[in-house]
Amino acid sequence: MNKMQILLRQLELENDLPVLSNAEIKKVTVNQNDCYHFFIASNEIIPFEEYRRFEKQLQTFPYPAKVSFEVTTPLYLKEEVLNYARYFMLLLGQENPSWTFISDLKMSYDNDTILFEVVNEIQLSSMSSFERRLEQALEQVGFKVYVQAKIDESNDDYQKIKEEMASNIEIAVEKPILKEEVVKPKTPFYRKKNEYVSVSLDELKQGNQFVNIRGFVFMTELTETKTKKHIQTLWVTDYTDSILVKRFENARVSIEEMNKIGKGNVWVEVSGEYKFDSFAKEMLVMANKVEIVEGPKAKEDVAIEKRVELHTHTKMSAMDGLSTISEYVSRAAKWGHQAIAVTDHGNVQSFPEAQQAAAKNKIKMIYGVEINTIDPQLHIVMNEKSVPIEDGIFVSFDLETTGLSVVHDGITEFGAVKIKNGEVIDRMQTFVNPGKEISNKIVNLTHITNDMVKDAPYAEQLVDRIAEFFGDCVIVAHNATFDVGFLNAAYQKAGRPPIQNPIIDTLPLARAILKPMKSYRLGSVARVYRVAYDDEVAHRADYDAEVLGSVLNMMFHQLMNEKIYNINQLNHYQDMNSTYKLVYPYHVTMLAKNKNGLRNMFKLITEANTTYFYDEARLPKELIQQYHEGILVGSSCYKSEVFEACMNSDDQKLDELIDFYDYIEIQPLEDYQHLIERGSIENIEDLKKSIRRLIDHAKAKGKLVVATGDVHFLDERDKIYRDVFISNPTIGINHRAHPLCDRKNPRAFTPSCYLRTTDEMLASFEAWMDKDEAFEYVVTNTHQIADMIESFNVVHDKLYTPTIEGADENLKRLCYETAHQMYGEKLPEIVEKRLERELGSIIKHGFGVIYYIAHRLVKKSNEDGYLVGSRGSVGSSFVATMSGITEVNPLPPHYRCPSCTYSEFVDPKEIADGYDLENKNCPVCSQPMIGDGHNIPFETFLGFNADKVPDIDLNFSGDYQWKAHDYTKVLFGEDKVYRAGTISTVAEKTAYGYAKGYSELLGIENPINSAELARIALGCQDVKRTTGQHPGGIIVIPKEMDVYDFTPVQYPADDLNSLWKTTHFDFHAIHDNVLKLDILGHVDPTVIRMLQDLTGIDPKDIPTNDKRVMSLFNSCEAMGIDLSFINCKTGALGLPEFGTPFVRGMLEQTNPSTFNDLVIISGLSHGTDVYLGNAEQLIKSGICTLKEVIGCRDDIMVYLMQHGLEPLQAFKIMEFVRKGMPSKNKEGWQEWVKVLEDAHIDQWYIESCAKIKYMFPKAHAAAYVLSAIRVAWWKLYYPQEYYSVYFTTRCDAYEIETMVKGKEAVFSRRKEIEQLKIEKRSAKKDEDLFGVFDICLEMFERGYRFSNIDLELSDATRFMPHPNDQKIIVPPFSCIDGLGEAVAISVVEARKEHSFISKEDVMKRTRLNNTHIKTLTLMNVFEDLQEENQLSLF
Repeated sequence: MNKMQILLRQLELENDLPVLSNAEIKKVTVNQNDCYHFFIASNEIIPFEEYRRFEKQLQTFPYPAKVSFEVTTPLYLKEEVLNYARYFMLLLGQENPSWTFISDLKMSYDNDTILFEVVNEIQLSSMSSFERRLEQALEQVGFKVYVQAKIDESNDDYQKIKEEMASNIEIAVEKPILKEEVVKPKTPFYRKKNEYVSVSLDELKQGNQFVNIRGFVFMTELTETKTKKHIQTLWVTDYTDSILVKRFENARVSIEEMNKIGKGNVWVEVSGEYKFDSFAKEMLVMANKVEIVEGPKAKEDVAIEKRVELHTHTKMSAMDGLSTISEYVSRAAKWGHQAIAVTDHGNVQSFPEAQQAAAKNKIKMIYGVEINTIDPQLHIVMNEKSVPIEDGIFVSFDLETTGLSVVHDGITEFGAVKIKNGEVIDRMQTFVNPGKEISNKIVNLTHITNDMVKDAPYAEQLVDRIAEFFGDCVIVAHNATFDVGFLNAAYQKAGRPPIQNPIIDTLPLARAILKPMKSYRLGSVARVYRVAYDDEVAHRADYDAEVLGSVLNMMFHQLMNEKIYNINQLNHYQDMNSTYKLVYPYHVTMLAKNKNGLRNMFKLITEANTTYFYDEARLPKELIQQYHEGILVGSSCYKSEVFEACMNSDDQKLDELIDFYDYIEIQPLEDYQHLIERGSIENIEDLKKSIRRLIDHAKAKGKLVVATGDVHFLDERDKIYRDVFISNPTIGINHRAHPLCDRKNPRAFTPSCYLRTTDEMLASFEAWMDKDEAFEYVVTNTHQIADMIESFNVVHDKLYTPTIEGADENLKRLCYETAHQMYGEKLPEIVEKRLERELGSIIKHGFGVIYYIAHRLVKKSNEDGYLVGSRGSVGSSFVATMSGITEVNPLPPHYRCPSCTYSEFVDPKEIADGYDLENKNCPVCSQPMIGDGHNIPFETFLGFNADKVPDIDLNFSGDYQWKAHDYTKVLFGEDKVYRAGTISTVAEKTAYGYAKGYSELLGIENPINSAELARIALGCQDVKRTTGQHPGGIIVIPKEMDVYDFTPVQYPADDLNSLWKTTHFDFHAIHDNVLKLDILGHVDPTVIRMLQDLTGIDPKDIPTNDKRVMSLFNSCEAMGIDLSFINCKTGALGLPEFGTPFVRGMLEQTNPSTFNDLVIISGLSHGTDVYLGNAEQLIKSGICTLKEVIGCRDDIMVYLMQHGLEPLQAFKIMEFVRKGMPSKNKEGWQEWVKVLEDAHIDQWYIESCAKIKYMFPKAHAAAYVLSAIRVAWWKLYYPQEYYSVYFTTRCDAYEIETMVKGKEAVFSRRKEIEQLKIEKRSAKKDEDLFGVFDICLEMFERGYRFSNIDLELSDATRFMPHPNDQKIIVPPFSCIDGLGEAVAISVVEARKEHSFISKEDVMKRTRLNNTHIKTLTLMNVFEDLQEENQLSLF
């Protein structure tokens, strides 16, 4: 019996499904969730009825299961296709309600295509994702069909919309008639205002037809239709709910009227019809009238004496804070508060923004943090003394109680067993009267009822008996702090001193001696030691005591095997380097009193995020005491140790804990309400008593008590955003569910921690305490704390560059030495003046050291054999050229002789770029001269006054980048260089996913509508998720300072294994204070180095004006091939920056012939609105040529100066345009237009400037083009080496099995992908392969080909020229899918030992797995090897 028949029998379908019974189960997989996946092959499509019966019965399979069908004979009956399609449409509609409209569409099937006829463009857009999903569903059952949608323009809805959009627009009328028409509309569609029902958005329901709503527009969209009319959609909220509002452009609603709303952020009053929209597939308001109105009056703080908020979380509190510090500061300032504190979780990353916000709003900023504090030691034994484990007598005991609070709860049962040498020698069990009712929750947990304890003695009446049972024995409890705390409270009531016996707490002992576990509850620990633990019987004192006794015996056995024989050794039996990971953390707040305190805080933040980081930032209390100077330490929120102690610990313990703090925080009762809801506190009265106890003890110890809000968001209405993060355990904080998350109840109560006014805060406390007392905590004491804190800045107001002795002198000497080597002993005037001007400004402003550092880095890379490419506008600086930082020479075009240093400058109006100069011999020594100079003004780099901090970006080889980074440690010292830190936040799509997940988690019967989802998603955006590092940024700290003068330090993304630490602040925040070196990794220098190694050609010897090389940028003629069959007219395929389809299209349109042309094209391709819709149209229409258009930002300054404008004017216009200001500041642009017109600048030039949003620097473009020219030269003259390097470095995907088969196979596969792209069914790998195949085809056309993978010749990771055939390239092992670098290296290393003798030998000596072997076998790689090793006697 085959597998299919076995499955059908198991499903009781053995004789019922004739087609399925003839099918074959090819494979079965089972994932980690025990879900079975059956892969079934059939000769024909399974009839729909058979499939439905099979699918239904599959639900009876013992495990979750799904199926995939493969049909070998694709003959599809139309009716079967449509049956399946209708069925999957129904399922997909349930999956995504926005697709339910599809079931109403007309559907047909023909030529392997299912066609849907939609009624409008919105439906057509909605179908794009549905098409792919339906195709996938049908593919699962064996159909290989396409799904497409088109607009049925004959339908009534479509015609109606066209008519409405066009209504009243095309009627030609005289003005008086038009006025009469407008004043007296005759349509009944628009109703009088009093005919609309005014409702809030949460009151909208199906019955409301004509409604009047007011709300805030938080998002807008303006859609242009094919008829050139517009549809405006507004996302409106009144914070009870949100709704979409839609209106159409017509005679009543002009585009100008729509534009008044703009991007929103206004309150509106909308009158319209509440109806179902077939396009949006939900209810919305179709507006008849939209009027901008004044919003509700902002909340004010009207108290005469204002409070100060000392506990505020911003969006930098990862996945928990919802407002920015700027929003809090602005609100506090408007309310008249004198100060506000920022106290994010475990970080101070809001400080730079806080400083700016405080300065802007003229309010004192209090810089603080809320952090986890720990006692980094496991207290395993209390009342320690010497007791041998062997022969010692131990009492294992457990209590059951009415709750967790020593203060408010009582004992209900005591159970204990006495143990010696592993044997139970005595027992004690008794019920205890707790003196209060046992709640139902506790009864259900312990099965101890009120009747069982009503006649039992009270705890204080039992203490003598308990003490007698304990005797002098060592007592043992699991979480002894809890159990001993309750007993000591009873001892105190009975007038006895606390327990003096040695106490072993098995909870920290388990943490110390067991491997890390998720839970160390008694049951979990018992299971580790294989001690029976019955959850049904557990939570009874006698049972738990006996289980604990058995666990203790197993622990002692383990300890004695590790030579622990006495309990006085236990406290020392812990790894102090990792104990901090095992202890429970509590919250504290810290506020910096002054700059010294800030510096100490930075040190503490660094320690917390590096040395003691474990899932979250942690700090030992002793470290806080060490760096306490200049810091105020507060007790934080409900997660503090003092709050827990005020509920659960005795007076002595509470007082000991309070001593650590400078002030004690209390919050409004509402902030603790969740503790009551979840059973941590029984009722509100117990909560009040606990807080009162904390207040009394704090005052007795002389501590200030302050009322804080534990603020997490600005307004009450923002609470829903935090609930999104709290309710979903998969979001969480630091890979754990949010502390407030209730996995069983996503609707569980959560506190509303918004920024309260003074009166709101006072009311919270006056409800249960005296008004004067409440005022003391809310106002008086918060001001007293604020007054203890000085005003100071966190971020410096100037740049602190590192110092290198003699840097300025060395830079000057270096530049003049290079200049003399290139231009002779007597420098040409243009050279000398440029050098003097630049060096004077650079040294004057303290930038010389920056240049000198960059020089040292580039010099080191060059000495190690790797060229460095410059980025940005550094090539605008002649000093950068002379110091070897860049190859780009910004002087005007000129010849220079490398032999005798003669130079000859050319008019830039005649030749725009020195690399385009014709070959010419030196008139002095007759040697060939070099063309140089790109004519770039210095101002584009350091500003007109040369006072802008130089931003020197350098492209190092990706292979060399890490060495360049490490070299900075050599230059400056390891403690002076750090990677530039970054902060990543919740992105738009992620936030929408969270909002959607929240809706689904709540299980709301009517799902949250799309507008409310959008509002919730917007509120969740930009909250911190994690940290990272700039790909190449290195921050350098001056040697006379240390990093804590600027920022704390941490690991990127909290990766403790990272080789580098990063700045804690986002590098943008301190960009103007410390030097940032941009040591970037780029593939181009790697490519050039590899080509140099393969050919022996120094890239600097490659000519830049080779006409054959230049011709590659407009034809394939120089290569002797025609690539029109792949729609490619140039030879630019594979060339850096010029090989993309977009830029190749530009090349075809512009036909560049010079280096300068390519620089312009590079500028055009990297700018925004510089080419498309701008230069492209100018060139096509013949208004100007490629050489005349604006390509790079520098072109503007040079062009305007050539046309008579003053340099400063030309510079300012260039800066204005390159930043896209003409469209942002239209009035300012008009002033510059007048200047340009007065200078007789052509109108087309002015209009072109007005369109630009961003421009590329010419120096960067020149560096890119130089690299491209060099690679193009190798491509033309060394094709075998070029293609070897290209396929090694530039490909994101390979399909080597196809590539080695040659042109026909590759072209055929390319056509398949082309069709997939047309049908919008291509995957990313398909897209990547498409470009790779183009290069393959070009290579094949030139007569080159790939060999097969070769066991003897293939490299691990690089394509290599064949050693014996100049037309063959040998692919590496790593180009095989799924074969990683480490595995590939293992093959090469094994080959070095000796050649492979069989397939078996290959498998034994390498890390190739069965899949790799199978692929290589199919490729005939092993065809010359025998299967197995043969025994040889000789």
